[in-house]
Parts: sequence; C-alpha cells; structure tokens
Amino acid sequence: KGYISVFMNENKDKLTPDQMMFITRINTSTQQLAGLVENLLSVSRVERGAMTLHTQIIDWVTNVKSQVDTFEHRADEKRISLKFIEPKDPIPQVQVDLVRINEVLNNMISNAINYTEPMGKIEVWVDLKDEMVSTHIKDTGKGIPPEALPKLFGKFFRVQGGSAEQASKGNGLGLYLSKAIVELHKGVIWAESPGAGQGSTFSFSLPAVANNIDIDVL
Repeated sequence: KGYISVFMNENKDKLTPDQMMFITRINTSTQQLAGLVENLLSVSRVERGAMTLHTQIIDWVTNVKSQVDTFEHRADEKRISLKFIEPKDPIPQVQVDLVRINEVLNNMISNAINYTEPMGKIEVWVDLKDEMVSTHIKDTGKGIPPEALPKLFGKFFRVQGGSAEQASKGNGLGLYLSKAIVELHKGVIWAESPGAGQGSTFSFSLPAVANNIDIDVL
C-alpha cells in the first residue's frame, strides 16, 4: 500500500490516463483488502473477548456534528443532502471509547451515503429517552426488505437481490462489529425500514452520564 502511494505521487504526471486508471484501481483494491484484514482481526478480538475500551466522558452532540461534517464533501460529490438536526432539549454527556464508537457512527453515515441515490437526503439527530442517548441516521435510500432486518447485524450478512445488493461494496462485517462495539458500551443498536426502496433508519443508544457523577472515581 505504501509503495503504491509513493509511486502514484512520483509518477502521476508521467502516466497515461489508462495507466493512471489501473494504478488507481490497484490502490483502491489494496485499501479494501487492508480494511477487510483489519475487520477480520477486530472480529477475532470480539469473539475472544479481547476487545477493550479506553473510555472518556464527552459531549456527544458536538462529536456527532463533527463526524457529520467530515462526510459533507463526500455527500456533496454524490449530490446528497446530509444534515445534522440540532436537538431541542439538552443532551447529557456519554462515556465512550471515542475511536471505537466513531467507527460505529462513521460506518452508519458511510452506509447511508452508499445506499442513497443522487438527490436523496440523509438526516442525523440525537435524542434522550429513559436515560439513554440515541443517535439516528435516516436516509431516503435503497431500504431493507422486512425479512432481512433481523439478520442485518449478523457476521458476513449482506442483503441479497435488488438494488440494495448492487449498491453494497462491503464484506458484511461493519454492522456486526458495530453491534459488538455498542454492546460493549452497554448500549443497543437497531435498524428500521418500511421496505425495499423506501429508505431506512439506523440507530444506536448509549447510557447517559449522570450530572452528579464523580469523575475521580472513573
């Protein structure tokens, strides 16, 4: 991967369009393979109970807004409206492993962009219910058949048939790992969809941190 990156930087002005296309495809495939290896290693850690969390207390709304901002350019390229909806009520802090939980959030936003057609819409918002801070990512994309919903978070599962399968470029591990990470945080993850072609909403909840918590104890 490193050698390809160096080669592209040093030779991009010397290569013909066809040569550059081949090198770009090699680079993309290498990144996908590296991602697959990392996911397989993470699955192994989950199944051995070896995945650990290094948590901190954070302002969750600020974090979600920041992550949504990083996807704005990608959404604009695909002519998709990506919007964060500010909460009307105060949202408590949460205690999370920031790297791990942002893997979950970014995976869901990335999936929403992948499965939404140009001129579509994605909305992200945060709410509080029963001392749980929930994050929702709603899209107007391919949707999910009812029979696929119970299997979505299984290992290697991908929606079969129709436009959803054609849009999928993943390996069926992203949602499986997301579920494991959220559950390590004592949270819950779920998905809802009216059906194929009618969009979907992916959500996960995390325990709110009480205002009177003793930080020194943590």
